[in-house]
Amino acid sequence: MLRSLAEDMFWLRFTDPQVRDRFVDWESSAAKLAASFRTAYARRMENPCVSLIVEDLGEASSEFAEMWIRRLKQLQENMLINQQRRALLTRINDHSYYG
Repeated sequence: MLRSLAEDMFWLRFTDPQVRDRFVDWESSAAKLAASFRTAYARRMENPCVSLIVEDLGEASSEFAEMWIRRLKQLQENMLINQQRRALLTRINDHSYYG
């Protein structure tokens, strides 16, 4: 697959040890980059090229895959917590919570 320069820099940040070594705090920097990409990804999820980048980079970089999966789990947990809160508020508002 042909990638743009920006995609190459993104890719290299996770896959090239020499690029990684240029960052004082690579973990934090990479996490911020992954978060920025995740935001862009959310806007273009229907684009198969963007999904392919996630899939390919996840296979090439265990660190990227870990960051991606960890955030998905956090989002799922937040969704569950929000569902539980809504259910509780509904019960309180319906007065069924008080019997």
